[in-house]
Amino acid sequence: MGRLVEHGPDDFFDEKKDWSRVKHSILKKYLDIYTNIRGSKNPLLFFIDGFAGPGWYGSGDQREQGSPILAAELAQRAISEGKPYRLHCILVEGDPDRAEQLAEAMSGFDRSLATVMPGPFSEWRPTILRQIGDHPALFFLDPWGVKGIELSDIQSLLDRPDTELLIRLDAERLRRLAGNEDSAAPESVGKLRRVSLVVGEDPDDPEGGWLGQWRQLGSSLEWEEWAVATYARRLRERSPHLQHAVPYPVRETYRSRPKYYLIFATRYPPAVGYMNEVVCIEDENLFSSTEAVRGAQLSFLGDIHVQERESRLRDLMEEIHQYGIAHQRVSRSDIMQHFAVRRFGQFMKKHYRQAIDALVAAGRARYDGRANDKAPIIFLSSTRVDPS
Repeated sequence: MGRLVEHGPDDFFDEKKDWSRVKHSILKKYLDIYTNIRGSKNPLLFFIDGFAGPGWYGSGDQREQGSPILAAELAQRAISEGKPYRLHCILVEGDPDRAEQLAEAMSGFDRSLATVMPGPFSEWRPTILRQIGDHPALFFLDPWGVKGIELSDIQSLLDRPDTELLIRLDAERLRRLAGNEDSAAPESVGKLRRVSLVVGEDPDDPEGGWLGQWRQLGSSLEWEEWAVATYARRLRERSPHLQHAVPYPVRETYRSRPKYYLIFATRYPPAVGYMNEVVCIEDENLFSSTEAVRGAQLSFLGDIHVQERESRLRDLMEEIHQYGIAHQRVSRSDIMQHFAVRRFGQFMKKHYRQAIDALVAAGRARYDGRANDKAPIIFLSSTRVDPS
């Protein structure tokens, strides 16, 4: 392996890994949704890639798109299709060699579509904020490791009225830094401070926060999940505008331990629903690609997958019924929006409609008028009924 530096191994971009394909698929699909919806009322939108890389993975006929290329292609498509908006991509790369490669990769696009900024994102941040002004902006922060996403460092982004964020949080790397809590090595002090800064705590007093959880929780995975949930919650709490921040685990294969998490933050409640649909589709695709390589096991494992979905759907029915009893006359849209946050990445809209229809069929709910996403629903007290 190549030299390990702040920007990752030298050979990191030689080949695109499966989990990076998942990450970029999510980014591309959501950015397409974001630009079409926000662009209907805003003539200028910004996409800011804070850790852009060289633009491509690999070389020659085998090369694959990095985030700068996929964003620039969406910006180009908006022009070619005559969309009423323009998307401008601001691409920041701190490594000099990769920044030079990025500039070359972007030379094939119109200069009005993208700006390449060589140097650390932290140094370019004030300039970027002045340039984008009050226009809607989606920030994609995908650093190597966890340096660059400390909550105090990105506070200026959280203070913007019209910001959405998609942040890659490497919980495993954060946990490895936390593992230095009993080390006497001089460099361990800086590593422990980094953990505190990432999760938004006082670096001089970690005992009441991440360190206490480190000593209390029974497994490394539990601590990683705590750290991710804490980061997402504090991301929202530190912003006067963001209403939601939800994490999604990106995996190499279905059921495998997360490689890292994507934290999505927005001020716009329906945006969580849009992103929820995107990540659920990725989960289904990941299941299909994982089990497809297992040959004869596919049918059996597929049956288990269906059984698990049906069991979770029964549980979802009960949650919806309890929610409906406490919030009479909510609509399907209200329910889907509420549970998209509560159960982010677990169910699609079609599953919520299926669960609500099952409650209606069981006599536990009824529409006040014609059945559709906007119609009020009256929930009735009754015993639990199995939807099967």
